[in-house]
Amino acid sequence: MNINRIGTFLFVCLPLGCLFLMGIFLDSHSTESKRERRILTEWPANFWVNLNGVESYISDHIKGREKILDFYFQSGLSLNFGNDTTLIGKEGWLFRNSFGNRENIHNIHSYQNKVDFSKSEFETIFKNISDLQKWCDDNNIKLYVMFPPDKHRVYARYMPSYIIRRNQKSLAKRVAEILPKNVKFIPLEDRLTQLSYTAPEPVYYKQESHWSEYGAYQSYLWLMEEVKKDFKDVLIATPNDFTVTKTNRVWTPYYWNGLMMDGNLWISGLKGYEDKIYTRYEIPKNSGIKFKKNKSWRTSVNPNKKYNAYLIGDSYATYSFYFLAAGFNNVIFYRFNEGGETDWGMHWSERRKEMLENKTDILVLSVSDLKLKDLFEAF
Repeated sequence: MNINRIGTFLFVCLPLGCLFLMGIFLDSHSTESKRERRILTEWPANFWVNLNGVESYISDHIKGREKILDFYFQSGLSLNFGNDTTLIGKEGWLFRNSFGNRENIHNIHSYQNKVDFSKSEFETIFKNISDLQKWCDDNNIKLYVMFPPDKHRVYARYMPSYIIRRNQKSLAKRVAEILPKNVKFIPLEDRLTQLSYTAPEPVYYKQESHWSEYGAYQSYLWLMEEVKKDFKDVLIATPNDFTVTKTNRVWTPYYWNGLMMDGNLWISGLKGYEDKIYTRYEIPKNSGIKFKKNKSWRTSVNPNKKYNAYLIGDSYATYSFYFLAAGFNNVIFYRFNEGGETDWGMHWSERRKEMLENKTDILVLSVSDLKLKDLFEAF
């Protein structure tokens, strides 16, 4: 008799107790996370056999979840420096929290200005760029250098407040300060940061690590301001040269045929975020323009245009390629961080040969601030 009473008590009261505790500790009314821009897990229909669904529901609906996430990131457990993870910022902004490629500087270390180069490494960069400038001068090629900044810097105001900066001077700015005085350098970090406060749309994607096409186009215009000083009749691409649309999806630089992709972070289909806030510049309207593409290089031929351009860069420069293609006769873009481990690098002997064969007028060296180590490679 006593055993039956105990069994009845356990059978009736324990589930009721669990439901009571769930009512205290779980938020069953929330259906979506605005911070993470996704739908929260629903209570599984067959919960008695779907324990994983129950676990997901509890983890999504536990009260104080965002504070727990903040503590998790603040603890450093998420900063395991090497895994491809994402940092949840403010107001729905996501930031990469990893090494993206072989030679990358870690995003968070870079943002905190904890990354440094030795005196000899700064001297190596100075010598390499000096050698490149001299070679360009000897071959009547105009050189332009720029360092596209990481999203963390431009939108630092959306970074979690517990990630503290050591100081306010980025490594890219320090490298820019030691460049030879005769090198034409296009500063982007402060310009893009200032623009981000007043621009009609984000200059970087909220859920992807690259600059948006709008941000890339503004940087292209700043580049062309310098080019125009040397080539007064050079054509500058305008939005009228493209089919311009608005989209709520990011455009990843890994495809050039207009295919829309999710990029290298995440975009959810959360309701309420369908606003088409990003400008998309489709392939230039000129029907005579011809493109060729391989894994680490792209070329364009645009009839009746003047001057030939050579672009060396990483994924940020892929955006710039299409703007250059709209105004130059021939553009060759070499992406130095594409391909396998053995293919990575500037490979200057090959680049010099191609530039001379192409009768290059303009060389643009575009190295994002996370890949500045590649400037160690001798010219």
